Amino acid sequence: MKSVKNIKNQNGPTISKERSNAAPIRFSFQYFTDKKDYTFHVLKTREQAEYALDFMDKLREWSKLTMLDLMMRDKRTGIESIPVKELSESLQNHMKECPIISEDSKIFVLRFNQQKARMLCKPDLQHSFILHVLAFDLNFTAYNHGN
Repeated sequence: MKSVKNIKNQNGPTISKERSNAAPIRFSFQYFTDKKDYTFHVLKTREQAEYALDFMDKLREWSKLTMLDLMMRDKRTGIESIPVKELSESLQNHMKECPIISEDSKIFVLRFNQQKARMLCKPDLQHSFILHVLAFDLNFTAYNHGN
């Protein structure tokens, strides 16, 4: 039987992590929003290219890490966790249609494009190395960012 350890970082999320054979993170877009306010469509054409290129670089970097690697970083380069109830009302209403989101869900936030963009994810309940990408926050409207 493999040993399991619960890990919590300073940003709040806790994961159950097998000590042996830690898998790199995998991203799923199965539940990605079609609400254009939370996709690259909200940006102008030139911005879209800049954000998309940086996102692909970050996705490649993140995909080489384990969840533990990201959890041990600070929120600027790792993961920040926010309750789903802290999302904007518009996004909360949209998330009600998502089968993996409940009222007490935690949303993981990963930052990219020099802190100007956020990717909102929900960890898979059965496979802690899978992050379901739900939306992007490209204009700081998905949740209160605390001025």
